[in-house]
Amino acid sequence: MRGYPPGTPDTTPEAYSKGHARHEQAGAVVFGGMPVVALTATLSDLAAPVRIVSAIGLVVAVFATIRFATAWERDDPLTGRWQRIALIAGLGQLAVVFAPI
Repeated sequence: MRGYPPGTPDTTPEAYSKGHARHEQAGAVVFGGMPVVALTATLSDLAAPVRIVSAIGLVVAVFATIRFATAWERDDPLTGRWQRIALIAGLGQLAVVFAPI
């Protein structure tokens, strides 16, 4: 859809498959949940380094998710980059929380 990922049509389809709809729903849960998890870890009683990484992950994930959404609506060629930055920040922060200390 919209040429993303590369090789797909450059247009927005008139109808979506069930798989596409599920993918979008799952994406909303993941991108909406990452800041919640990071904020919870930031405000928790975890070790200070984990809270600091969580705070950084929170800021980067929120910023990159907003940029991703904006880029998607504008058909920006950097859409995928913003998406991956948000995922790396949010999921990286989650990995730090669950890493053995």
